[in-house]
Amino acid sequence: MIQELFLTWDHDDLSQRAKAARILVVVLCKHEFDARYQKPEDKLYIAQLYFPLIGQILDEMPVFYNLEAAEKREVLIVILQIVRNLDDASAVKAWQQSIARTRLFFKLLEECLVHFEHRKPADGMLIGSSSRNPVGDAPTSPKYSDKLSPAINNYLSEASRQEVRIWRTACTNYFIHCLIALLQPQGTPENGYLWQRVNSQLSSPSQPYSLREALAQAQSSRIGASAQALRESLHPILRQKLELWEENLSAAVSLQVLEISEKFSAMAASHSIATDYGKLDCLSSIIMSFFSRNQPLVFWKAFLPVFNNVFDLHGATLMARENDRFLKQVAFHLLRLAVFRNDNIRKRAVIGLQILVRVGPLAFLRLMSVGMLLLFNLTSIISSFLQSSFYFMQTARLRVMLTITLSELMSDMQVTQMKSDGTLEESGEARRLRKSLEEMADEVKSSGLLKECGLPEDALLVTPENFKENRWSWSDVKSLSGSLLLALDASLEHALLVSLKYM
Repeated sequence: MIQELFLTWDHDDLSQRAKAARILVVVLCKHEFDARYQKPEDKLYIAQLYFPLIGQILDEMPVFYNLEAAEKREVLIVILQIVRNLDDASAVKAWQQSIARTRLFFKLLEECLVHFEHRKPADGMLIGSSSRNPVGDAPTSPKYSDKLSPAINNYLSEASRQEVRIWRTACTNYFIHCLIALLQPQGTPENGYLWQRVNSQLSSPSQPYSLREALAQAQSSRIGASAQALRESLHPILRQKLELWEENLSAAVSLQVLEISEKFSAMAASHSIATDYGKLDCLSSIIMSFFSRNQPLVFWKAFLPVFNNVFDLHGATLMARENDRFLKQVAFHLLRLAVFRNDNIRKRAVIGLQILVRVGPLAFLRLMSVGMLLLFNLTSIISSFLQSSFYFMQTARLRVMLTITLSELMSDMQVTQMKSDGTLEESGEARRLRKSLEEMADEVKSSGLLKECGLPEDALLVTPENFKENRWSWSDVKSLSGSLLLALDASLEHALLVSLKYM
């Protein structure tokens, strides 16, 4: 069956491709809810049966890339559903054959983040109070709910929770309903606003259609209608539920990909897989995909401990000069998150910057450890001096990189805003960035902030794995923070002087 479905994905008839993708989703959905197969060992057995499908996709990636977006989403959900039920011993097989094949697997994970990204129309880059980009010009991702819809009302009550408390359990729940959501319902065409028609058996004048019913009818009556018009035809309450459902589904996909990436990191630390250990490009690319996509708070809460663990295990590689571009991008996105209005996200960006400062110099020292062994025949004073010099060089490198990155960020945000009397003042975005940079060097608040973000209170002081020592120094961090604050002040003063010139 898998072979036949895969061959149909490459069929000339587009409708046949769509049916093949849908059939696989239906079959896996039936397995998921079959009362006979609810034990973990049963789910593992089923996942192992379908695991060869992933291998076929990796062998023939052009077949996947030639699919339409709707079919790609269905195939990707199937892949995640299979991997979710696999044990570590089975999942690792996808990464043991060749470096190229491992890269392709992570390309599929990146496709998951692309096709299930949830971006609200009003989301700008900074989510701040004074972004230069007009709200209407903010980039938006295609709304996959135009093709997908929840199939059971039970899901709505589950999705109505504003925050997922246990993210692994949430992944399981959401993926079950995600599979059901892919079963596109059929309905009867209606004209006008669908929420204005009331079915006495399903709702009352004060209770609109269920989201499932409304989407079913909207999808069947959308001939000539745009996606935006389709959404606007829903009752405001249903539109809000749809928005929440989309956000929860997107979060579930991101969390599942994060969990897979965490397993990969652990396997890479033991050198038991086939990957490029010189650059760890699979890890760096998926981390950048996380940062570059719009993510909800529930994701950032789960992401930071994984981020810290990855840098503990692989900091020496990820922060080497060969990965300068990756390091610069991580620094940019952490500074970008440090401007967010959402204080929970902003605080996690502060901790992320501290992790970079902590691991950066140590990574450089570890890379120099082989060379240092040759110097032990010299006096210990010379050896200690050279170690200190290397540490200073790496700290200076990080300082320069963060300063340049901060300058690039400042060009994308509005540093000043107009007061009621017509004069200019520091913008809300600049104030939040200033607060973040100050908190980065605040030794008093640090332990509480770490605990709030799900990390041990002494996380910055513990020697990372594979390192001989921890050279964390609050004085160095304060010096770095001071340099970045000076750059922020310079940008603010420049903006004020420019405005005075044209007054």
